[in-house]
Amino acid sequence: MDRFSRFLEIAALCNSQQINFSSLASDVGMSEKTIAQWFTVLEDTLVAVLLPCFSKTIKRKSMSAPKLYFFDCGVVNAMLSRYSIELSTPEAASALENLVFTHLQGWCSYGPRGRKLHYWRSVSKEEVDFIVTRDTIPELAIEVKSTIQPKPEHFKGLRAFGEEFLRCQKILLFFTDRAYTTADNIRVEPLGPFLKNGWQEFCETEK
Repeated sequence: MDRFSRFLEIAALCNSQQINFSSLASDVGMSEKTIAQWFTVLEDTLVAVLLPCFSKTIKRKSMSAPKLYFFDCGVVNAMLSRYSIELSTPEAASALENLVFTHLQGWCSYGPRGRKLHYWRSVSKEEVDFIVTRDTIPELAIEVKSTIQPKPEHFKGLRAFGEEFLRCQKILLFFTDRAYTTADNIRVEPLGPFLKNGWQEFCETEK
């Protein structure tokens, strides 16, 4: 139980990050096989999800490691005895990404069949936080930033992914009051309205 408790603490620290089973096994002092089984326990009890990497890009080779998300970022904070989060910190970015994940997971689960959620990261480190597919075809690519002003590098992953999937909608979410579309068709959206009305976004892709 002591090692499992240690595992939970380390897993909480890895929330919204890629999971390296070998590294975790070394940190906990258990075999890689046991660590994998413990993650299965978290998934079977709906405590956490291992989000797979989208692997159908051709131009850029994709990573294979999954990303970890807990069902509630409040649970993560409690496990780490962290009861407040300062804005513009890595902890705030992780919590925000986790919040968006739970919304997307719910929309995929309760919406039309065939939709699945992934993330994407290439071996050259271009990354998109969330890829929503329908029948394996990417519909939405969503990047989440806990900032009030997007920077040019925030669009890099979306543009790289869009080079191969021209019909995939690309969205950058951050703390803004104004929605707009870039010259290369990346939609920049305020986080609040998207989380409130995002289901409509999924309905629109039915047309």
